[in-house]
Amino acid sequence: MMPNSTNIYYGLFLEIKAPGVRLKKRDGTWANDHIAEQAAVLDALQEAGYIAQFAVGLHECIELVESYLTGNTPLLMPSPPPHGETF
Repeated sequence: MMPNSTNIYYGLFLEIKAPGVRLKKRDGTWANDHIAEQAAVLDALQEAGYIAQFAVGLHECIELVESYLTGNTPLLMPSPPPHGETF
């Protein structure tokens, strides 16, 4: 978790997974109930104005944190928080 706000988001939450962990099945559903629950929490955080997503492996974690800190948010979240709010 990075509670530092940017001009657009309140902070960054990453649900970190080990390399090789499969998040979704071939049919597009979550791999298991636990991951589905984590995805629901990430969705709620996004609705609240945070960037929140899964990160698989160290390389992806580093890339996402660097992206957040440099303001390259298109790598992280497709759209800003509701109502066009800025922080």
